[in-house]
Amino acid sequence: VANNGDPYAWWYGQIMSYALRFNNSTLQKIDKFKVARGYEHPIVGVHIRRRDKSIEAAYHAVDEYMFHVEEFYSKLSLDKTVTTKRVFLATDEPKVMDEVERK
Repeated sequence: VANNGDPYAWWYGQIMSYALRFNNSTLQKIDKFKVARGYEHPIVGVHIRRRDKSIEAAYHAVDEYMFHVEEFYSKLSLDKTVTTKRVFLATDEPKVMDEVERK
């Protein structure tokens, strides 16, 4: 706690992590979902919002997101061999999917 600039936020995070933890049934459903879709590690999750956040948040190009994906995999490859770079994309704009696939 001493190394945190806002100890109340740290404690709140600890309480919420405990209160919102998954039970065994939910964890099993998540595992089945991942197996059914062929999820393998490592995988990077990227959430690109275009429609509902366009008014209240700054626009970020796909290249900005992909820069961080590449940075993650570059650091990871220092410790282990990465044969496939996987990205899980969540978005509200179908055109983003095409753009990410081109990157």
